[in-house]
Formats: sequence, structure tokens, C-alpha cells
Amino acid sequence: MPHVKFLHTADVHLDWPFAGLGSGGDLKARLRREELKSIFAAIIDLAIREQVDLLLIAGDLFEHKYATRGTMQFLDEQFRRFGGPVFISPGNHDPYVAGSYYETYPWAPNVRIFGPEPERIDLDGLPVSVRGWGFPTWEVRECQLQRFPPPAAGGRVNLVVVHGGDAAYHPFDSDDLAALGADYIALGHIHKEGVLLERAGRVIARYSGSPDALSFGEPGEHGVVIGTVSPDETRLRWVPTGLRRYSTADVDVTGAVSLEDVAARLLRAFPSEERSVNCYRLTLTGAVDPSLTVDVAVLQERLAPEFYVLRLTDATAPEADLAALACERSARGLFVQRLLGMEAAEADAGRRRVIRRALAHGLAAFAQKGGAS
Repeated sequence: MPHVKFLHTADVHLDWPFAGLGSGGDLKARLRREELKSIFAAIIDLAIREQVDLLLIAGDLFEHKYATRGTMQFLDEQFRRFGGPVFISPGNHDPYVAGSYYETYPWAPNVRIFGPEPERIDLDGLPVSVRGWGFPTWEVRECQLQRFPPPAAGGRVNLVVVHGGDAAYHPFDSDDLAALGADYIALGHIHKEGVLLERAGRVIARYSGSPDALSFGEPGEHGVVIGTVSPDETRLRWVPTGLRRYSTADVDVTGAVSLEDVAARLLRAFPSEERSVNCYRLTLTGAVDPSLTVDVAVLQERLAPEFYVLRLTDATAPEADLAALACERSARGLFVQRLLGMEAAEADAGRRRVIRRALAHGLAAFAQKGGAS
């Protein structure tokens, strides 16, 4: 039975600007851009080590607006190092527009870039056909899959590589994908890995996700897909490749009396080996000493050597006599009464902490409005 082994990746976003990295952000942005290249080189290492037959790249390989010829040279060197067939479906960040590097760069002969006209490529020497299409502009608001050529006959493995999946960026759904009659569809655009089409327990279409997180909107692990596909069977393995994680969390600093106290609690909240490599967006919560001014700028500067990236938001409130507040004949008094009652009735310690944070947030909101109301 003919079969093919491939590596599927997407949304590498080489030359991503990495804005908003905080203290030392410009240097960190430049370093992060180099890290993306290192990750891509490691992906090629993985493809060689796994002896895959071909490489499927489902769009947004680089940032058209920021990409340099040096980055294209880097990519070309990696593709030549891999040596096997490489199929690229340009996306909305790297569209196949006039004058783009996809059109003008002298790519290695093993690289096939799909353009604005859908195409099927039947490989010599491998029992596989690959169909694809590339974004011709920044937005594509109509599904293009019905324009694709039919699948190849004769027992070939039929693969598709395509970018998109939402309203402004090539909309399609599982029915559109099923109509392609493919054995496997490599998808890009969504930076979180996941299956979009399954048939009789067999995965037909999935997103690989981005190989590394690019922002706080992309928590969790990131990686690529290694797959072996025949007309009768699909075996897929998701391989983590991410270097850094982006984490968003609340940190309760109730009872803190100084900035040093707050800093110590932040350091205790996360292991040093994680703080040194990951990016954190943290909200300080809880009731602190009334004399304490929580200066997040000072805290961020103080903790810069301890965190790779740290962004802080202050949502603390001064400690208050909650029993006295609950006796107020006001909206604030009623609010405190109800949340204290909920806290007293809740057996779960975690939920009690959530209620206490909600109480602190609410009191801070009342304070900003200038009174009890």
C-alpha cells in the first residue's frame, strides 16, 4: 500500500516584530526574531532525523511587511539542507503578491510555492499528489476550495496544504474540506493545534498551530505535526517545538505592606527556571496595607533581572474593615454583604480565593467611582 511521511508546520512568522516586550524590548524583539530562525532550523533537523518524505508549510512562513532578503537566504539554505520536496501555501501574512519574495527569490529546485491559481502536483518517485493555493492578497473573503483540481487517481496519496479558516482570511468549514477527497489536509492560520475534520476515527484535516508562541494570546505549548498517511490509514504525532511560553495570571498579594513584599510574592509564585525563559502578564490582586502605593513601573524595573518578560497590572485595593463596610446602607455595603456571605457558604478554598479577589476588585471599582454610592 503506498504511503508517505511528512512534516506539517505553519505560522512560523519569521521577522515578526515582537512589539510590547517591556523592559529592553527592542533588544528582546531582535533576539526573538533570531530565535524563530533557530526554531525553524530545529524543525528541519527534526524532518531530517525523522526521514520524512516531504515538508508541508501551510502559510504565514514569514512577515511580508518586515521580511528581509537575508531571511529568504536562511530559508533557502534550510530547504536545500532538507533536500526533499517542500510545498508552501502562502497565507495572509506572506501573500503571493507581485514583487513578493515568493515570486522573485531564486528558490531551491525542491521548493514548490502555490500561487493564486489552485494546482495539483503529482510527484515523480513518490506515490503522492499535493494540491494547494496561495493568498493573492491580504484578505480573501470567499472559499477557494471548490476551485481545486480533483484528487489524483491510481492509488496515490492525496495531500492538500492550505491557509485560512475564518471570515476575512479564506473561510471554509469541515464540509468544504471533506469535498476535497483528500487523505490529509495540512491547515494553517490558527496558531493553536487542533483537528477540524475527522472521518470514521481518522483525522483528515488539522491545524499544526504555530511552532512557537508569538504573544499573550497564544498560551500553552506549540509544535509541528509528523504524519504517515496512506489511502487507508493516517498516523499523526504532534511534536512540541516551542522555546518560550506566554502566561497570563492573577497573583494575590493580600496583606502586602511594601513593594519588596509584593516582589517577594511574585518571585515565589513562579519557579526561577520558568521565569528566566517565559513571558508573564500578571495582575496584582487582593487587599494591601493602606499606606502601600503599588507602583508597577518600579516593580517591573526591580524584577527585570528575574523575569524574561514581565508586564504588571495593579488591581489591588487598600485593606478595609469589611465588617464595618458590610453595615453601610449603600450599594458598596450590599456588595460586601453578599460576597462575604458567598465566601462563608463556600467550602472550596480555591473558590473562596476567587470570591475574595472579586471582593477586592469590586472595592477598587467603588473607590475609583469616588464613594460607596
